[in-house]
Amino acid sequence: MRLLISRAVCLALLVPALWAAGVKLILKDGSYQMVRSYEIKGDRVLYYSLERSLWEEMPASLVDWKATEEAKKTDNLENLEKAREVIREAAAEPKPGEGLEVAPGIRLPDDWGAYALVNGQVVTLPASAAGARTDMKRMAISILLPAPILRNRKIVSLPGVKAQTQMDQPPAALFVSGKATETSRFALLRLTVKDGSRELEAILMPLIKGKAQHQGNQVEVTQEALDKDTTKLIPRQPLARGEYAIVEFLDDKLNLFVWDFGVLNHR
Repeated sequence: MRLLISRAVCLALLVPALWAAGVKLILKDGSYQMVRSYEIKGDRVLYYSLERSLWEEMPASLVDWKATEEAKKTDNLENLEKAREVIREAAAEPKPGEGLEVAPGIRLPDDWGAYALVNGQVVTLPASAAGARTDMKRMAISILLPAPILRNRKIVSLPGVKAQTQMDQPPAALFVSGKATETSRFALLRLTVKDGSRELEAILMPLIKGKAQHQGNQVEVTQEALDKDTTKLIPRQPLARGEYAIVEFLDDKLNLFVWDFGVLNHR
């Protein structure tokens, strides 16, 4: 997942820093001391040196007070303009929950993840970790087959018979923001509930050489790249009641972190 720093947090940290950047104590010889603050005491001036991080003092007669006041006004104006620029940038950038617009007035959260558009609202799909186990029945059958077609069969499944997220209506569209690799591709699978778990797919692994074959109940979808990071998936038919998962394929490998959900009713 992408790590985001709120612009509001940056603003809260940056603006006070601009004001506390320091004051130039201009001397009559043309040099200056960069100080955090200063105080005149009789014929002496007490100041905190930013260069040495110490309180120091010197004769007040060495300071060009007119030049110091003019420099202070100029620095304050520059700091104010910098603060205004930060505020303008913060207002122009999408805030959390106001990322890419996917429908009039509807935006995705400004973060990586998977989302569903249901009844005009964006629903965040939590990521779940799938596991793989060897299909021992298939293994036993494979042992009896000729060597060239020997394969191990692994079942990829999610624990439990239902996803945490259940939708009253099928989603109009699904969105995935962020890819594990540039060549990642996404698919929507219908899950099979069996033996207290939800099976995503079976992976046929060659015992000798060759590519793994994925055997999942894929739902036909239309895919559209909304930008370099966001993919839109629209089921070609309204999803029937059941359990589903958005999966990511990394070349011929399956990412075991998936986004699962359930549909309670059919339109």
